[in-house]
Amino acid sequence: ETDYGQDESFDKNLGGDNLEIENSNNENDNKKDTFEDEEHDLYSKNESETRSSVCDSEKKDVEEVQEPKSFELELELHIACAILNDSLYEPLKADKNKVAKALNLIQQDWFKLAAQKDSDPILVEEHLNAFYSRFSNLLLERIVNMADLNHNTALHYSVSTGNFEIVNLLLDSKVCDVNSQNKAGYTSIMLAAVVPIKDDFERLTLKRLFSEGNVNIKSTDSGQTALMLAVRHGNKDTVALLLESSADCNAQDKEGSTALMAACEHGHIDIVRLLLDNTNCDPDIKDNDGETAFEIAKNKNRNDIIVLLYAHSTKLRSHHPAIQFSKTRPRIGSAGPIKK
Repeated sequence: ETDYGQDESFDKNLGGDNLEIENSNNENDNKKDTFEDEEHDLYSKNESETRSSVCDSEKKDVEEVQEPKSFELELELHIACAILNDSLYEPLKADKNKVAKALNLIQQDWFKLAAQKDSDPILVEEHLNAFYSRFSNLLLERIVNMADLNHNTALHYSVSTGNFEIVNLLLDSKVCDVNSQNKAGYTSIMLAAVVPIKDDFERLTLKRLFSEGNVNIKSTDSGQTALMLAVRHGNKDTVALLLESSADCNAQDKEGSTALMAACEHGHIDIVRLLLDNTNCDPDIKDNDGETAFEIAKNKNRNDIIVLLYAHSTKLRSHHPAIQFSKTRPRIGSAGPIKK
């Protein structure tokens, strides 16, 4: 049977509070590299950003006023984005050293900006818009999907820290890879599965997240799906959302266990009931030890679940013509050898 206890590799491979960013050693001691020799036009203005005049018909004098300044990226970040953007379109002409420095600077800034529990949605949105409007959709996609040494993206961190405003902004970008897996093979959907839903906003955000990704991807270490993780952690609401999003309730992990077996193992009777209500749920699947969900519940003395599984099995037999037929007629050969 699969051990549905706490998965240490799950927490370890998320990265925790200390973000491990590529090429970012001694981050607090070293200043950012500058790109003073680059000849980029950093602040080309469009017409909407120039000084404008406003006429007040009730006044004799016409006053010239300046419109609120639009958001601009910091100088070093802007230059780094320009270098990276150019390299994406003309990789053969790119200076590898400058691109590496640009990537490092952008990655540090991006994770500080968007991968924290207290990340500011307004600032994140302004940066996302700037990456797209000042440069390209290709650059936006490259930055949004940047990963740290554990292969966690900003979406992984936003989900795990419960910053669902950032989650929505990342999804709004239309370039976010929802199916990106970290080193342990966990997607952002899997991380969302282990966190209880607090309110309707989180529920709607998770529903959106599940609809935009593949809910049936398996982790590389254990082969578990988001549904199995939600069941293991007793998150009934998340289980319901995943089932609505076409999660495969019969998927098996590396031990051959299903979501139903996990629910029986941990005694989550409400989740057992929820899974059995799904017409696709097969309670007769066997794990690598040859045990079904019923036998697992029996071994764990889950009497209430045993009754529920038995009732479900009886209901299936009463509605299945083939099984009904076998109840009314003896099996061929059951009477023994024919006497001459």
